[in-house]
Amino acid sequence: MILTKLKAECGYHFTSKMEGMLTDLRISMDEMDAYSQSRQFPLSDMDVSIQVFTSGYWPPTGEDFD
Repeated sequence: MILTKLKAECGYHFTSKMEGMLTDLRISMDEMDAYSQSRQFPLSDMDVSIQVFTSGYWPPTGEDFD
């Protein structure tokens, strides 16, 4: 809802990266759910985290400048 208001006030270009970031977060959660449901033999001593980061949506970190 906030993005919709920002888009109306500031335009698509202002919110496009934020929308992409939210899409990445949604995909990450969906992939984690799908992975968790697909495991036949849960391994309690292993944690897996799936994160999707589309190039260009996320701000660079200090590691990107090395």
